[in-house]
Amino acid sequence: MRMKTTSCYFFSLLAVCLFLLSGCAEEEPSGQRETRTLKSLHATMAEAVKTKAYLTQGNNVVWEKEDVIGVFSDQTKEPIPFFCTNVTNDGGDFETFDEIAGNTFYAIYPFTELSIAGNQAICYLPTGQAYRKGSFDSYSCPMIAVSTDNQFHFRQTCGLIRVKLKGAMQVTRLELVANDGTYLSGTGTIDFNEDTPTFRIAQSSQRYEDVVIYTDSPLQLSATEETSFYFVLPPLTLEEGFTLRIFDEQNNCIEKRTDKPVRIDRAGITTFATIDTDNELAKLEQEAESNREALIALYHATGGSNWTNHANWNTDAPLSEWYGVYTDDYGRVVSLDLRENNLTGSLPEEIGMLTTIHNLYLTFNKLNGSIPPEIGNLTNLDFLDLFGNELSGTFPAGLARLKNLRYLNLQGNNFSGTLPSELTATDWWQKWGWDFLEDEYKFDFNSFNLYLPDITYPDHNGNELNTHEYLDANRCILFHGWTTDYFSEYVYNYVTEAYEQYKDDFGFLGYCTADEGNREEMLACMEQYGMEWPVMPDVESRLQETWKGCVSGNFIYFFDRKGKLVYSSRTNFDFENLKSLLQKLSDEGYFTDGLEPGSPVIPPGEDF
Repeated sequence: MRMKTTSCYFFSLLAVCLFLLSGCAEEEPSGQRETRTLKSLHATMAEAVKTKAYLTQGNNVVWEKEDVIGVFSDQTKEPIPFFCTNVTNDGGDFETFDEIAGNTFYAIYPFTELSIAGNQAICYLPTGQAYRKGSFDSYSCPMIAVSTDNQFHFRQTCGLIRVKLKGAMQVTRLELVANDGTYLSGTGTIDFNEDTPTFRIAQSSQRYEDVVIYTDSPLQLSATEETSFYFVLPPLTLEEGFTLRIFDEQNNCIEKRTDKPVRIDRAGITTFATIDTDNELAKLEQEAESNREALIALYHATGGSNWTNHANWNTDAPLSEWYGVYTDDYGRVVSLDLRENNLTGSLPEEIGMLTTIHNLYLTFNKLNGSIPPEIGNLTNLDFLDLFGNELSGTFPAGLARLKNLRYLNLQGNNFSGTLPSELTATDWWQKWGWDFLEDEYKFDFNSFNLYLPDITYPDHNGNELNTHEYLDANRCILFHGWTTDYFSEYVYNYVTEAYEQYKDDFGFLGYCTADEGNREEMLACMEQYGMEWPVMPDVESRLQETWKGCVSGNFIYFFDRKGKLVYSSRTNFDFENLKSLLQKLSDEGYFTDGLEPGSPVIPPGEDF
C-alpha cells in the first residue's frame, strides 16, 4: 500500500512539472525554435564516397529493409530505433513505433544500445567483420547525421582498406595488423558537432590491434578475376604500414607486409594492387603509390624536365593535380593524356603498373624504342593511341591481353620485323591484326596469320551470304574491296584479269562502301564495270564494325582453302606478286577437286 501511495505522489509531482514546463515553453522569446516531434524520416548520404552503399558503379546509396538507425534529440539522450520501411532512388524511408521530441535530432547507423556523453556517441567498431561480395560489412561501419527536420544526411566516420586477391586459394579469413601496434578496432567515440565526424578509438580496455574479415564458408578465389575485401578502419595513418595474413580452411597462412606509411581517410577507400596468392613474390603495394611510382618512372625515362608541360609532376601533389593525369575516387590513374608534350626516350617497363588506366594518349611525341611487354598488364584499357612517334621493332605478345580495347592507333611509327606467334594465334589478333596490313607497317607478311572471319551478310541482290560457306563452295576466295567515291580502275583491272582466267577455279567476292550510303550509285558502278560476282554493300558501315579487314578504299585479299590470308594488296601494291601466286597454285593443282584433303597450305609469300 505504501508503494502505491508513493507512486501516486511521484506521478502527481511529474504532472505538475510537465505543466510548469509547458507554461515556460509558451513564454519563450520569439525567435526560439518550437519543439518538434519526429515519427518518420528520410535518410540519404552526404559524402562523395557513399560508403554505406554497396560499391557499385557510381557509389549509389543502397539502404536495405533490415536497416535500423538510432535517433535521439537534444531533449532525450536515449536513442530509439527507426526501421527502414521503403528504399528509394536517393535513400530510404524510416519510421518508429513511438515518436521523439526535440529541436535538434541526432542519428547513428547501425542502431545499438549506445551511450551518449555530451555531444559524443560511444559506439563500437568490431574486430570481426563479415565478407560481403563487392562491398564491405556495413553493420561494422558507423555513420551519423544531424538534422532539425525529418531529412537526414548521413556522413561516414570511418575509412576502408581494399585488398584484391586472385589465385587458386580457398580463403576463410583475412587478418590486418598494424606493424607499430596501433589499435584498429574496439570501443570508440564520435563527436556529432565535428565538421568531419570521425570515429576514434577510446582509451578503454576494449580495443584491439587487428581487424579480421571472415567468410561464412571457404571462398574460392579466381586465377584470372580479382576478389575484393574491404576492411573498415578508423581514419588514421599507419606510420609503419601493416601486415596482411590470408588463411585457408586448413589454417595455412600467406603473409604479406608493407612498411610504407598507409593513410586511411574518413569516407575514403585506400586500395592495394592485386595480390596473386600463387605468386610468392607478389607484393603488398598501395595502388595509388604504385601508380605514382609508374608515373615518376615515365617522367624520368621520357625527359620530363623538358616536357612542354610538366606541372606538378614528380612532386608530392595528388596525382590528380599532375598535368594530364586523371584519377578516380580512390586516387587511381584512369586516364593519361600527354599528347604533343615533347616526350622523348623509351617507354619504361613501369608503364605496366598503371593497371587501372582506361585511356592512354601519347600521340605526336618523340618516343622511340619498342613497346614494352608490360603494356599487356593494362587490361582495363579502352583507348590506346601512340600515333606519330618513333617507336620501332615488332609488337609484344602482351598486346593480346588488352581485350577491352575499343580504339587502337599505332600508326605513324617505324614498326617492323616478325610478329610473335603467341600474339597472332589469339582472337585479339584476328580482330585487330587487320589494322596492321597497311603499307606503313614493315612486318614480315609470313607472320600475319590472319583468317577470313565467319560472317553472314546480304549481297547486292539481297541474298544472305556466309563467308565460310562461300569459301567451302569455291575452294578459295579473291576478295575485292572498293568504294564508289574512290573507284580505282587500276586495281579493278587486275581483279577482272584474274576473274577471266580463274573464275572456274575459285570464288570471287566483292565488298563496297557507297559514298554517303548511296546504294544506287554502287549498283550503277557494278553495272558499268560488268561485275559478275556477288558484292556485299556496306552502305551503313555495319560490316566495317564487325570486321576490321573491311576498309574504305581499294584492296585485294586472297584466302586459301583454309581461309588463311595469303595475299594482301594493303601490304604492298605489287599485283605481279598476286599473278605469280595464282599461277604457282594453279600449276601445283591447288585448285583442282582432286587435291587430297589435308594437303599442306602453301605458306604465304613463300617463293613469291
